[in-house]
Amino acid sequence: MIPDGHILIFIRHGKRIRNKADRDEHLSDHGVAMAQRTGAWLRNNGFSPSVLLSTPWHRTRETAAIIQGQCADTKPPILRIESGPASLARLEFLAENQGTRAAIVAHHTTQEFLENAFDLEPTPRKQNAMVYVMEKRGDTWRCIARHPGED
Repeated sequence: MIPDGHILIFIRHGKRIRNKADRDEHLSDHGVAMAQRTGAWLRNNGFSPSVLLSTPWHRTRETAAIIQGQCADTKPPILRIESGPASLARLEFLAENQGTRAAIVAHHTTQEFLENAFDLEPTPRKQNAMVYVMEKRGDTWRCIARHPGED
């Protein structure tokens, strides 16, 4: 059972280098700067994660590592997950097993799942480095803070 007040953070990776020959793309210079600003936003707003859960793609792992560096006071560990949550059951499993303030660094599919599952105002799909901070209250999750990301 997940207690009231439990925080779960969702972060979309920074902008990537477009390379049609390689789908596992790295962050662009702009994407690195985006991830740095996102990490600073988390730290400055009191949402430094306790752990970073990253999907296996280069751009998500690089985003997680940059955010880890921005949270130097806590230096949260980075753990690999195969995919972001695509169901409420998976989200609840990650929340229950990773503790409060776990941050999931993933792709637009996780962003779309969250927006649909929790009736959140959609963010344009080309926005990178966006953040949703979700809090458990009773039987529901609610968004308590949001970083809009960048294009």
